[in-house]
Amino acid sequence: MRFLIPTGLVMALWVVSVSATASSPAELHLWKQDPYFHGPCGHCADFYAIRTHDNPADLTLFELYNQSGYYYIDLNGPAGTTVTLYGQRKHSPDRGFLIVRKNDDAPIAVADLESFPPNRWVEVAAENSSSGAYSVWYQPYGGFKNSVESVRWGQWWTELPPAPGKP
Repeated sequence: MRFLIPTGLVMALWVVSVSATASSPAELHLWKQDPYFHGPCGHCADFYAIRTHDNPADLTLFELYNQSGYYYIDLNGPAGTTVTLYGQRKHSPDRGFLIVRKNDDAPIAVADLESFPPNRWVEVAAENSSSGAYSVWYQPYGGFKNSVESVRWGQWWTELPPAPGKP
């Protein structure tokens, strides 16, 4: 009997931890790369982690915001996860924005936030094991990849055509 109680407790904790991991929220890593700063790690950038439902309206508080360079992202989460990066504070689309929607459960990486054709949905195929499939809508503005100022999760727009794979 003494053996069953600790074993039962360990099993219960394991089930809870596996359940929490399986349903973990999406997370965006917003990296800032300075092209003039290279170190032993190869890229030596720092990232700002933004979790689902955390919609920062002012990223100027990010410690590397004033550093020269450009942003790139890694996005983890289930298929359908959608996040928008804005070139202006308070989720304003006036200085450009990039909507990213995951099409599968694999993590994705977007190295150049300005590499997409403007004002239309673009589907990006999975790249072997380095990045999953995703769709993007890019509303350009000069220097967008250097000045991301706010982030919002989910669908906020009503004027855009539906993202690929959505009814």
